[in-house]
Amino acid sequence: MLIRGLIGLCSASLIAASLYTYHSSKIVTPLILILIACLFFNRLFKNWKFVVGWCLVVGFLLLPLAVDSFFGNGADRFQQSTIFRLGLAPLDTVSTLVQHFFIHFAPSYLIHGETETLRHGSGSFGILYVSEFFLIVIGFLGFLFNWIRARSNLIPHVSKLFLFSLAWILVGILPAIIGIDVPHSNRMLLAMPGFLLMAALGWQWIAEKFTDGLVAPSILGMTLLFQVFFVSSYLNHYYTSFSKYSADDFIDGYADTVRYVVQHEDEVDNVIFTSAYQQPYIYTLIGRKTNIYQYHNGALIKYLFPDFITAGDLLRVRALIVATPEEIDPRVGDKLIYGSDGEVRFVIVKTKQ
Repeated sequence: MLIRGLIGLCSASLIAASLYTYHSSKIVTPLILILIACLFFNRLFKNWKFVVGWCLVVGFLLLPLAVDSFFGNGADRFQQSTIFRLGLAPLDTVSTLVQHFFIHFAPSYLIHGETETLRHGSGSFGILYVSEFFLIVIGFLGFLFNWIRARSNLIPHVSKLFLFSLAWILVGILPAIIGIDVPHSNRMLLAMPGFLLMAALGWQWIAEKFTDGLVAPSILGMTLLFQVFFVSSYLNHYYTSFSKYSADDFIDGYADTVRYVVQHEDEVDNVIFTSAYQQPYIYTLIGRKTNIYQYHNGALIKYLFPDFITAGDLLRVRALIVATPEEIDPRVGDKLIYGSDGEVRFVIVKTKQ
C-alpha cells in the first residue's frame, strides 16, 4: 500500500509539473488523462478513493497555475499565439483548423522537414524518420487487417492499443493545429509518444505475422539499420552544417552581445538595444541573470529597446548603442559581433560625452 501511494504521489507530481513546462501540455495532458480514464474506467471506479486522493494532490499542486491563468496573465499566451485571436467566422475557423491539420501531416513536413523557419525544424529531417514512418504505416495497415478479420469482436485488445495511440497523436497535435505559425514542431512534440507507440505496433505486427523463415527478421533488421543510419545522419547534420544555416533564424550572436553589454553597462547612462531581431529584453534578462524580482524593481532601467536604431541615436551622450549592420554601418562600430555563419550580427557603438 505504501509503495502504491508513493507511486501515485510521484505520478501526480510529474503530471502537475508537466503543465508548468510548456503551454502545449495545458491542452494535451488533461485530454490524455481523460482518455486513460475512459480506457480504464472500471478499474479506476473500483479504486475511487485512491483516484480522488490523487486528483486532490494534482489539484493542490496546480493551484498557482490556476490562479495565474484565471486571475493573472497566464492565459495571455493562448490569446496571442492561436487562431482564435484572429476573429474568424466559425466556418473560416474550421477551414483553417483542417488546413493546419493536413499541413502537419504532409510528408514534405512530417518526413522531409520542410519548414518556413529553422527554429521549428532542421529543414532536412522531419518529425519522423522514414524507418519510423514505415513502421507506423505497417501498424495502421495491421490494425485494418486485424479489424477486418475480427468481425465478431469489433475492438479486439490490440485494436484498443492502436486506438489509444491514434487518439494520442490527434490530441498531441492539437496545440500545433490551433496555432498561427504552422507547421510548428515544438507544439507538435507531445504527439510523438503516440507515433512511437504506433510504430511499435507495426514492429509487433510484422514479428507476429511472419513467423516462418527470415522474412520478419530481415524486415525488422533492415528497419533498424535504416534507423541507425538516419539518426547518425541527423546528428552529423545538426552538429556541423545546421548551426551555420540556422544562425539567422536563431538570432545568433545575442549571447556574445549581451556579455559585452553587461561588461560595459556601468560605463554609460543608457543602453539602446535594437528590437530588430525580436525580444532583446529576454536575452538581456537571461544574459544578466536577472530574476523576476530584480526585473520588476527596475534592473533594466538603463535599457531601451526601440523597434529600430537610427543614425540620430549616435548623437546620444554616454550611451551604448546595439544595432544591426543594416541600421548602423559596421565600419563605425567599436565592437562587432559575428554569427556562426561568419556574418556581422550586431554593431556596438559607445558614444562619448
